[in-house]
Amino acid sequence: MRASQLMVSLVIAVAANGCSSVSPSASATPSGAVSSSSAPSAAPSAAASSVPTLPASGGVGASGSLAPSTAPGASAAPGASAASGGPPAPSDTATHLAPDLEALLPAQIDETALVKASATGDTVFDPEDPTGQNWIAFLSSHGKKPSDFRFAQAQDPSGTLDIFVAVFQVAGLDPALLQQALINAGRANSPELTTTTVTLGGKSVTRVAYPGSTSSSYVYEHANDVFDIETGNESIATQMLQLLP
Repeated sequence: MRASQLMVSLVIAVAANGCSSVSPSASATPSGAVSSSSAPSAAPSAAASSVPTLPASGGVGASGSLAPSTAPGASAAPGASAASGGPPAPSDTATHLAPDLEALLPAQIDETALVKASATGDTVFDPEDPTGQNWIAFLSSHGKKPSDFRFAQAQDPSGTLDIFVAVFQVAGLDPALLQQALINAGRANSPELTTTTVTLGGKSVTRVAYPGSTSSSYVYEHANDVFDIETGNESIATQMLQLLP
């Protein structure tokens, strides 16, 4: 499964075709992203990780992430990261704890069906893991609890199509703060990442590029949410942006 590049891998198990996988993670400062399906070889390394992620069927993701990582139902402790001994074990149980956020993500793109999953921070942040600690501290600094952090993701479970999309939300928190936290977390793991403002699919987004990788993250705010698209194919990123709010 592919890992979100901006977040420090929060791994959420997503069952698909009877199998699932877990994305790698690395400790970092607060951020927010999710990941799943097999990651293309062009994806960034796990060192860039800093966002929650939910595994889908396929192999273990090779990319980094903008979000924290932990897999509900996994045998390993939630939030276990590559830096602290490896990601949680795969789980066959998909989690759908934020169905309203899942509904914001497309069910397919380019005639390819996507698998969705969702979770909350209290089910993926491990207070004993640096990544979980950072996210919990970030939320606490804004008067929020882990349960206030919610995210959903969608991806091609086969990993054939180079696409991962996630949406993050913290109740009552300015989405601009969450977006910056995700990018800061990615930068903590990959100090040389660069950001630029680009317009794709009619939307102004922040493009996050990782050194040594052809894959990029496209992040933007809408209403109370922060969206993250990860791919090495700008045409696919543009198509996805046209499908999102």
